[in-house]
Amino acid sequence: MQNMIFDIPGQPRLTIPKTNGPAIRQAMEAQRKAIQAQNQWNHSDAAYEFIKRHEKYRPYPYLDTRGNVTIGVGTMVPDESVMIDTPLVDLLGNPVSRKQRGQVFRDIKALWQQEKYRNLQAEYFPNPHKVTLPESEADRIARKYIEEELPHIKNKFQGFDTLPDAAKTAIIDMQYNLGDAGFQRTVPEGSNKTPWPNFYSAIDARDFETAAREASRKGIGLGRNQETQQLLIDAAKEWQQQQSQKPVAPTPEAQEKGGLLSFF
Repeated sequence: MQNMIFDIPGQPRLTIPKTNGPAIRQAMEAQRKAIQAQNQWNHSDAAYEFIKRHEKYRPYPYLDTRGNVTIGVGTMVPDESVMIDTPLVDLLGNPVSRKQRGQVFRDIKALWQQEKYRNLQAEYFPNPHKVTLPESEADRIARKYIEEELPHIKNKFQGFDTLPDAAKTAIIDMQYNLGDAGFQRTVPEGSNKTPWPNFYSAIDARDFETAAREASRKGIGLGRNQETQQLLIDAAKEWQQQQSQKPVAPTPEAQEKGGLLSFF
């Protein structure tokens, strides 16, 4: 009796008799999902490396250029309840009480009322409570955020998983930096958010060079904008190469003469 062998990432090798149709179908589906998850993690990991290089790790809370309390790898803390659940420690590595975490949030948020703290670089913010977020926790929180944002990204950009890896990294970075509400194709009338219709249309058309021109963001460093644009230019080259390697569909005349048999 002949068997089929399945190598599923994260699982022991499976050997299934060819006559066991249901088990084979189940194994094929498990293999597909495992490979998809592995690929998803791979491009999320590459995006995170890009994001962390630009956001940098900040162990203490500060205010971003829009007055949002931020900590770790550019992770926004939207309200006091989120800060209370953030695993802050003191300078000796001892856990900070939930009550003190709430006070930390209120005190940092209040600094926005003082002009000198607006547009102040993160490294110059005071840390009166002497609290920090360990780098391992900052990485975990930021990566978890990316994973939670991926379904939103895939809803916005149809066929996201088929995009060149460089384009995925650029899009994930923009989503991370702008937030879901700040990175939309359209926005409600009267909103203070900037829509990105031209960028979305360019990605829809797989016109990555136009997307690169439309990817410039305000409030971030020039280097980050330039590197994001370069990612999309690289994506254009990769996409063109992929398309050039696809088989050409034969004309009816070619089929009649025994032309190409395999085509899309």
